[in-house]
Amino acid sequence: MSQDSSSLVVSSFLEIVDNAFTHNLGRWPTSHYKRVASIFIDDLTKKKFTIGVADIGVGFKQTLKLRYPDLSSELDAIKLAIKPNVSSRPTDYKGQKMGGNGLYYLQKNIFNGLSGRLFIRSCNCFCEILSANQIQELESDLPFKYGANVFFELSYA
Repeated sequence: MSQDSSSLVVSSFLEIVDNAFTHNLGRWPTSHYKRVASIFIDDLTKKKFTIGVADIGVGFKQTLKLRYPDLSSELDAIKLAIKPNVSSRPTDYKGQKMGGNGLYYLQKNIFNGLSGRLFIRSCNCFCEILSANQIQELESDLPFKYGANVFFELSYA
């Protein structure tokens, strides 16, 4: 993997970890367990690695409803979250949007050069992002009331 690609992977990972904390500040659904976990698996035989970040926060829909009150489902929230300039964060003092490109750039990098797959779970909904405009819902009735996971798998052969 090139140095540029490695930098993209690291910055994408850090953005997802930052999102897990930032979007849940003061809103964790449980008072005793405010955690984010990450995992890195390197499969040397298949020359691919998987990075996952999981939190037990409020999920995509509840987070994005602050700025997009018409969201009706976790699937709609995931579809919205991978678009550019979408964030629950407020604008800065100049009216500029703060954040909102982490998942957009991750999926863009995977589909524009890096060979890989992207999966997102928010509360009860689990999806694979197939392209910038196509999402396949894999499960819509998971037994989770909160939390989010972002997993991406990249090949380096």
